[in-house]
Amino acid sequence: MKTQRPNQQHAPRAKEREQQKIYVRDFMTENVSFVQPSETVRDVAKRLTQLDVGSLPVCDEGRLVGMITDRDIVVRVVAEDRNVSAAVGDIMTADVVSAHDTDDVASVVKRMQEYEVRRIPVVNDDNELVGIVALADLARSNASAGLKAKGLEGVS
Repeated sequence: MKTQRPNQQHAPRAKEREQQKIYVRDFMTENVSFVQPSETVRDVAKRLTQLDVGSLPVCDEGRLVGMITDRDIVVRVVAEDRNVSAAVGDIMTADVVSAHDTDDVASVVKRMQEYEVRRIPVVNDDNELVGIVALADLARSNASAGLKAKGLEGVS
């Protein structure tokens, strides 16, 4: 004789799915180091070395205005024989891919793939830097294994 199980739902309801969503603010790294556009390339290169990172957000009065990478320094300063006393604001990447702290993890993964970036600065409604999301943050998040794997696809 078979025992009947109560009717079990296999798919969560829409409200439950909404509650299960993982937002950027839930797994981003907070208290991120940043530099100002007026700082010199030399000082920023030293900071990159001290922090053992390849990029830093550039903020003016707390608002994200760009990113500076070790590659920016090599390509736009060293290769062009420019002075390392130049201001970071003159060589930074101003067209920054960023995320909002209320974005869900799936949209951030999509953005990382689309722009082939390993990290994305996170801003609030006032464009103030509130964190950064790196592939490592995604790996440590509660996102599904499939979404984590998708985040690594196409990102070099």
